[in-house]
Amino acid sequence: MATILHPYMHFNSLTNLNENTPVPSPPALLDDVLKQSLLSPNRLPPTPTGLLSLPPELILSILELMNPPSLLATSHTCHSLHHMAYSIYLVRIGLGPQCGHLMLFNDESPKALEALNGALFKPALGTATCVLQSSCDTVIRARREVDDLKKLLGKLSSLNEFHLDFIDFKDHVTSTVEEEKEMKVNKKVNVDVVKEVAWILDAVVGLGCTKITVCLLGVLRAAVSFTPENGRLHMNITKENLGLRSRILELLPVGLRNVIPKLQQEKPNQLEVFNLHSPILLEHRFFNWTVDILNHSRITTLSLNQMVRIPTSLWADFLSMLYLPRLTTLLVDVLALSPQDALDFLERHPGLERLYVGNNVLCPFHCHPGHELEVQHKLLPNLRYLSASASFLSQLLFSPDSLPKLCEVSVLETIKPESEFVPDTLRATLAPIATRLLQVPQVQLTLSFRSQFSPPPVSSPSASSPLPNIISRFSSLELQIHVYRLSEEARCGLPAFLGIFSGLKSLEFTTVAKAGPVEADEWPQLVKDIWVRCPALQMVGVNGDVRTVTKWL
Repeated sequence: MATILHPYMHFNSLTNLNENTPVPSPPALLDDVLKQSLLSPNRLPPTPTGLLSLPPELILSILELMNPPSLLATSHTCHSLHHMAYSIYLVRIGLGPQCGHLMLFNDESPKALEALNGALFKPALGTATCVLQSSCDTVIRARREVDDLKKLLGKLSSLNEFHLDFIDFKDHVTSTVEEEKEMKVNKKVNVDVVKEVAWILDAVVGLGCTKITVCLLGVLRAAVSFTPENGRLHMNITKENLGLRSRILELLPVGLRNVIPKLQQEKPNQLEVFNLHSPILLEHRFFNWTVDILNHSRITTLSLNQMVRIPTSLWADFLSMLYLPRLTTLLVDVLALSPQDALDFLERHPGLERLYVGNNVLCPFHCHPGHELEVQHKLLPNLRYLSASASFLSQLLFSPDSLPKLCEVSVLETIKPESEFVPDTLRATLAPIATRLLQVPQVQLTLSFRSQFSPPPVSSPSASSPLPNIISRFSSLELQIHVYRLSEEARCGLPAFLGIFSGLKSLEFTTVAKAGPVEADEWPQLVKDIWVRCPALQMVGVNGDVRTVTKWL
């Protein structure tokens, strides 16, 4: 009979057994049994209970009903809920991937930065606006703000828009004796603002940013120097920039249109809109970066403004290095372009569909006699929208066959201080292009009064003159009035003045005061008086508040 071994039999009792009798193994511990069962491939996963047992769609629906404090508390429970709850929490506090907007640096920015840094994942942000003041800041503050911004960019997974505003700009910020004592250092502490900003812009582009705006709100204190060279003024750019320009100039005979697309394929980025409203990025240490990033981008909209310190010779170098094959919208104002440089740039970009030229840009179309029609016929064949001063338009639309796809024209007129708007002057300026304007479906007029608005006396041209037809073609009118309130005389004379625009359908007031140039209780009567003079009027807007005429009444 086989011997039955009790599991707890003493080992000495086994001595009487035969050698061939198998020795039982010691009893397994409970922890080992549990571990083996947990690691078993045939084991079924535990059935989740509670909130996580619901489908993700229901969990998101529940989380969307919570307020921000509840979402923040829920995100701290587990990793699964953190990603869902914290993403909704960031959207609720205005830091989402679509419409989220982060403002740096103000009183609220520390809380916003803390919220973004609290995510256990890399969040996406819609828009970031950074305001820097390098020339007046201390080294401690400048270093802290730069480090906070760099840390933020390293935290994000993507950024759609980036606005960089400089109150003042200076290349370097150096510590004072008091700051060195506070930081407990025995040497000068220097912040290279140009180097830091270049790193920040590179990081922004690397995050897939589609729109970058750089503005200078105050004074440019950077060491930008210009030296005479062969009778012209040229910026002292670095050897790398000179090498870049020499390489591009070597390729000019081949054509930029064949070369730049290859460069864009080598190092593409997602940048589509570039608003350069400051001469900072044309400073010699930024010049190479600006040219390189534009030529490797997919720019569709380019805005150049507030460039009064940049000489025309530098514009010649800068514009000659650019070819943006996807460019459809160009906005330029407050800069000095030579006529030939502007003309060459426009001819190199025939895909332009929208062109805005401010009143502070030289007209680039003063050509030799006999060549006007040839230039007009070849220029901008795909342009659909054109906004410029009357003098600019008179050159660009001189030929009846010019700009064949033009659908909308906006005429800009600025009335300087101590001057008056004279309708006859506008009629005379537009008379040479009257035939072409009558072919455009929609013609607008923007009148910007830089002084006290005073409606001019209304003249009555003869019925046989073609000039009244030009004025009647304006279907939309914007009055930019730089005063808080209209005088009683101006308010009474405004409807009669607007009566000369008989075809007016839309009227917009842009004023300093948000409520408009008259009191709130005066608007119904004013709109009624204007409507009597302009029976085709349909819409009236005041600083973006657009209503139908009947709603104003």
